Amino acid sequence: QCDNYTWRDSYGKVQGNCKTADNTNARWCYIPYGSSCNDQRTSKNRRDSYGNIRRWSYEACSTPARNSYQCSNGNYNNGFNNNNGNYNNGFNNNGNYNNGF
Repeated sequence: QCDNYTWRDSYGKVQGNCKTADNTNARWCYIPYGSSCNDQRTSKNRRDSYGNIRRWSYEACSTPARNSYQCSNGNYNNGFNNNNGNYNNGFNNNGNYNNGF
């Protein structure tokens, strides 16, 4: 999941926290130390408050925020119609794991 760190570039555009897309048209965010994202990359010049180079991910933008209702209640829904509190990464989940349509 994403760290809420953002910054404004020289054009005034907010960078980070899934606010903008990069040159691949994909949204991205900085991630906290210890993140389990499989696509972690190292920032070229952004550092955290301890002086460590920040890491970022596209994958983290597809997960709910750490303080979200879904995370605090053990549910994960990245689609629509999540029923019965089950994992749903697609559409029309009626009690089953659904990673599609």
